[in-house]
Amino acid sequence: MVKSAKPPESNAKTALRVIEIIETFAKEQRPLSMTQIARELSAPVSSCQTLLKTLINLGYIYETGAGHVYYPTGRLQTMVDLISRCDPVLENILGNLRELNHSTNETILLAKLNPDRQLVILHIIESTSPIRYSTQPGTQIQPHANSAGHALLSTLDAGERRRLLTGRALIRYNKHTMTNPAEIEHCIQQSLIRGWFSGANDSGQGIGTISWPVRIAETDYSLTVGGPLDRIIENEANYAQELRFACANIEQSFK
Repeated sequence: MVKSAKPPESNAKTALRVIEIIETFAKEQRPLSMTQIARELSAPVSSCQTLLKTLINLGYIYETGAGHVYYPTGRLQTMVDLISRCDPVLENILGNLRELNHSTNETILLAKLNPDRQLVILHIIESTSPIRYSTQPGTQIQPHANSAGHALLSTLDAGERRRLLTGRALIRYNKHTMTNPAEIEHCIQQSLIRGWFSGANDSGQGIGTISWPVRIAETDYSLTVGGPLDRIIENEANYAQELRFACANIEQSFK
């Protein structure tokens, strides 16, 4: 009798578990035992053991010594570097992002909407200032909640934007999050008139952001300058000018 293949949901769960193992090491930043990994993932030791053995055989994880504790090898970083260097969008605009980072000395974020209409952060260049805005690539949030999301919402036609803002519950991430569709629409229209989208405390307490949409290869992205709120407010007009200049240069390079 031929053994049936794993159902798609089983394959998806296995793939997710591998990512969770990697993220667990990133969070803990120390060697972990099988039991510790299973506890962090709320998963059976047996299933973690199978996945960890596969990762060991592929050279992504190694046993650090006595006690059966494990840690990722440099192979993972090598793969990530190779992937990042060949990013078809980033390789063409990285120079512009670095220039914007240099001219403002603030954190620069590139983001777009995913198919589920969540805002996902694609790339970050952090400020060199000791006090700076810091977040992680891959972070996802509903687009109503910050200036980068508002910038991307502005690129949608009015009907689609209205459906997105009224067709699902809008999460209140903190007390500064706008969740009233009419208020969000008004903010978007005022920001378009002003020439930049701004956020105060919406990405974290004491954080300010300035964003603008940028079209790359017929796809809409948002570019954001983020930093301590007082610094953003003090330099808002200058940062907005630098941001718009960077967006114009990026768009021009794709024509």
